[in-house]
Amino acid sequence: MISNLLGSLSGIQWYYIAGMLIFIPMFIILVMRTLRMPRSEAENIKQSILNDNDSATSKQ
Repeated sequence: MISNLLGSLSGIQWYYIAGMLIFIPMFIILVMRTLRMPRSEAENIKQSILNDNDSATSKQ
């Protein structure tokens, strides 16, 4: 039912193209930044996520 409705709209393919043009470069940039991240920075991020004594819980 929904696919029939979307298929009948003229110009709907431009939304799919625009979505892919936004998603693919952002995904590539995210992967490249993650792979180029220094190991020490990744460890700091990991420890901050796993740390139970963060400021949000200590204020309560």
